[in-house]
Amino acid sequence: MDEDIEYMSALNKLKRYNQEQLLDRYEFLTEEKKQVLIKQIKNIDFEQIEELYNNREKKVDKDENQITNIGYV
Repeated sequence: MDEDIEYMSALNKLKRYNQEQLLDRYEFLTEEKKQVLIKQIKNIDFEQIEELYNNREKKVDKDENQITNIGYV
């Protein structure tokens, strides 16, 4: 029963980001591999991935990102 809850939780998370295909072959995995896959899905930060994707073409002001020498002894 707990496995079903974990599976549904992972499925719902994947649905929010249109990534349900990650569970397409779930039923063919061993119990151990199912647990590993669910754990991996739970640890994916889809919000961060989405943010990075959305900002991929954002222009960076090069003047603010100058590399300068620092003093040394």
